[in-house]
Amino acid sequence: MTTYEQRVSAFKNRHGIGRRQMKPVFKRGYEAAAHNRLTADLSALSTRTADSEIQYDIVSLRNRARHLARESDYVARFLNALTNNVLKDDVGFSLQMKAMRPPTFEQLDKVANAKIEDAWREWSKKANCTVTGEDSFYDVTRLAVRQVPTDGGILFRKVVDPNINKFGFALQLMEVDMIDVNKTEAQQTPGGNRITMGVEKNAYGKTTHFHILDRHPGDLLFGGQRGRWGTTRYSASEFIHYFVKERVTQCMGVPWIAPSMLRLQHLKEYELAELVAAREAAVKGGYFTSDRGDSYAGEDELSVGADGTTQTSGTYNDFETGQKDVLPPGMTFTPYDPQHPMQQYGDFVKNALFGISAGLNISYATLTGDLSMANYSSMRAGKIEEQEGYKKIQCHMIQHLCMDIFEEWLRTSLLNGAINLPLSKFDIFNKPKFTGRRWPWVDPEKDIRAALMEIDGGLSTRTKWTEESGDDYEDICRTQKAEKEIAKENGLTFAGANGKTEEKQTEKEKPDSEDDDTVEKDS
Repeated sequence: MTTYEQRVSAFKNRHGIGRRQMKPVFKRGYEAAAHNRLTADLSALSTRTADSEIQYDIVSLRNRARHLARESDYVARFLNALTNNVLKDDVGFSLQMKAMRPPTFEQLDKVANAKIEDAWREWSKKANCTVTGEDSFYDVTRLAVRQVPTDGGILFRKVVDPNINKFGFALQLMEVDMIDVNKTEAQQTPGGNRITMGVEKNAYGKTTHFHILDRHPGDLLFGGQRGRWGTTRYSASEFIHYFVKERVTQCMGVPWIAPSMLRLQHLKEYELAELVAAREAAVKGGYFTSDRGDSYAGEDELSVGADGTTQTSGTYNDFETGQKDVLPPGMTFTPYDPQHPMQQYGDFVKNALFGISAGLNISYATLTGDLSMANYSSMRAGKIEEQEGYKKIQCHMIQHLCMDIFEEWLRTSLLNGAINLPLSKFDIFNKPKFTGRRWPWVDPEKDIRAALMEIDGGLSTRTKWTEESGDDYEDICRTQKAEKEIAKENGLTFAGANGKTEEKQTEKEKPDSEDDDTVEKDS
């Protein structure tokens, strides 16, 4: 049995009576947030706004990205891959109008849609699209696709002038450098707006004005000097500042290749060093040394002057293919053999390119053209993932660039009478559908058979399927009808997928219906 003192002691221990109260120790929830020697090089300035991080680095990022676009073959291939996969044929983005007929809005307004589509095709030509008359709409979208990854953005001015063309609307192309990034005013303007890197916003964060430089900051031609030019304040409604926003607090775009820039530059210099070392190793050069300590100046190289006399122009020590020289007494030759390229060179470059392709969001095979590791399954999975990335770029460009341009163009075209439709129905007519490039299937037979099964099973439609492939179902039907009429006029028949001609298929159906009619008449 326990004594009274033992029971009292157990009670105190159980309830913590008389013991020193220890403060609870809380362990940090995230190891990545700890501050120690392992995380010392991991920046923790996450409370800075996006503009605060961009402001002092944007000019250097643009210049270095443009340098890589000029000098790096991998960046050049990346930009070409974007152009080839985002834009469609020679139009950039094809337009399909989807305006519906009032008052029921259940059928497409074919007449209005055809007029708008024809007018858009005419305006998209280089004579009408830009103020210079040098760039078509395809050129406009191509510049956007190529400059945003290196410059962070591009600037378009919407010029509304009834004398510029019959539509009264054109675009003025400007580099994003024209926005005065050095103009930042912490204090609010009299209207309550703030200016950050030349972009003026109101209290709600909406862009209201742009502060545009009078001259390009890098214009050094015609005796110009680099410096701060004068700026002019323009309404934001006159411009399209196209860039991809990564954070809410961001008024200026960052080059897409920024995450891979350091690795691209280091890889470029490493490959150059390996190339030079391999060239030196192939030459098998070396050094002359003397046991007596005197120097060897080489042999005299004789040449014939203009007057026919023999002259001594210097000494030569260069090696040529198959060359064998005799050394003077006391001289020895020490070969220089750098042993390059190293055996690990290929694997190292390949691993570096894997990281670069991940930063650029394209596949390794697309970036390098190396298909040695590809098979059907990996190529199909990689292509699908990569094409989804291109679709996201297309969707962003359509929403933030194409739609904005089309809306202003349609309004001014209706106002100037370039399109014979009433301006009062602008909201009804403003129903465009832009489509970028679509891609062929890895295995067309299987994919098309699967699509037909979905259509027959009611899980999809012909319209949806053709739109996903970048075509218009109505255009396909009209084209097929015209082809059949032309073939009939010329007495031609073509075999279908089942090997039977359309004429034979029709004749097979025709007698059955005629026999039925005959039976009915006889009865």
